[in-house]
Amino acid sequence: MPSRRSVLLNLVLFGIGLGVVVLLNQTPVQDYLSLTNPRERTLRDFAKFDRKLSREPEIARALQGVTGEEARSLKLRELSQRGTTRLDNDTLIERARILSLVYSHMSDHACADIERASSYTEDDADQLMQALTTLGHAGVKRWMEVLHRAMLAEVRKYPEPIVTRTEVMAAFVELAKKIGSKAAIRVDAGVNVHSPDAELAYAARTIYSIAPRLPEPHGVVLLRMMEGAYKED
Repeated sequence: MPSRRSVLLNLVLFGIGLGVVVLLNQTPVQDYLSLTNPRERTLRDFAKFDRKLSREPEIARALQGVTGEEARSLKLRELSQRGTTRLDNDTLIERARILSLVYSHMSDHACADIERASSYTEDDADQLMQALTTLGHAGVKRWMEVLHRAMLAEVRKYPEPIVTRTEVMAAFVELAKKIGSKAAIRVDAGVNVHSPDAELAYAARTIYSIAPRLPEPHGVVLLRMMEGAYKED
């Protein structure tokens, strides 16, 4: 049985705040409504997002037959992950900007865990929640909107753009112009789930930070590569 905190990580990362349910179980409602701690406000924002998703007919249909908070969170996580490759270019860039900020507040190990979609630790959960809290209310709302769009993109089966090796190579040329050839080579070597934590985290932070500033379409090409939407020519 996974801990509540590990379930919370799935929910916070992909938009649903079970932590709020836990908090409400431990705190009188009237006290909760007056909470001013930024972390608690972030959890409350995710609770509102949860209710929004519950009112979304297309997402609700995708959740039919799914019972229990953990199963529900995993299904939403699946929709969000799969839908990321279907996002339009502007939303993909917005997602990168937010992740760049989030990852700047997290350890190499935590960043690498998220990039690998591997089992998350309690420390990962703490770091992620703290990083999201630093975004502030407006930043959290931006992140939730990205998640919402990804889920809708998946349930609506929007086209999934695929980038080619030629496009990726051209994008790395532009990346090298921004960060230098040595750094670009390090990024290229680090974009691999089997890379050490420090190298994978460096590659992810660099791409999410620099991609929004590259000439079109190179930034988006790198971001789609990061999501695995890639094929050989």
